[in-house]
Amino acid sequence: MRGADTKPIAKNLIARFGSFAEVISAPPLRLMEVLGVGEVITTELRLILTAALRLLKGQVINRMVRSSRTAILEYCCAAMTYQDSEQLRIVFLDKKNPLIGDELQQEGTVDHTPV
Repeated sequence: MRGADTKPIAKNLIARFGSFAEVISAPPLRLMEVLGVGEVITTELRLILTAALRLLKGQVINRMVRSSRTAILEYCCAAMTYQDSEQLRIVFLDKKNPLIGDELQQEGTVDHTPV
């Protein structure tokens, strides 16, 4: 439906999930439960989420942790806030404390992540 009005789909997504952040973070199968949302829209929303996370991560990678602690917390919150399960992430620092990496190590259930 090229050129179709997408405003009703957007309104339905916000009504279902509550906010734009929750929409782009929602699992694809849950997004497709909304009328008018298919694989193309879910892929585009995933691209938006990935771009946003890369921008946040770019703000904290190779910067001093002590001076950018808030930026690191914002990145971690953005990466994990709207997930359906808990995550264990490892943040890597070098000897002078700049962040050099972040890896998702484990995903658990809604309220538990095995370590």
